[in-house]
Amino acid sequence: MLRWIVLALLSVTILPACGGAAPATSPSPSPPVSGVEGVVLMAGGPMASPYSPSPRPWPGAVVLAHEGGLSGAVVAQTKAARDGTFRIDLPPGEYTLVARSFGATPERITVVSDGRVTVKLYIHVP
Repeated sequence: MLRWIVLALLSVTILPACGGAAPATSPSPSPPVSGVEGVVLMAGGPMASPYSPSPRPWPGAVVLAHEGGLSGAVVAQTKAARDGTFRIDLPPGEYTLVARSFGATPERITVVSDGRVTVKLYIHVP
């Protein structure tokens, strides 16, 4: 009798997991992402020579996203990867991006819904 009870309990707990008793669920769609991606490049500098490419990636540069212009609040920041690339998720709007370094050139961008802006940020080294 105990054996039949154990078999009944196993069939109730194991069999639904093995087959079609549970309704199929579809994964929820991921929310749309907008923002900016790009690369930080160094141009010029004492290392520039005919044998070294210029501009070249600037790894580890800190990239700031200001709301509106440079006087606007910093709404996001990130650190560039080893190859100088970066990515920041931002809601739609007007921003100014700049690498935190002497000689950096700011870049104004407009982020649209469900879109990603691609930019190159330059740091000019004398």
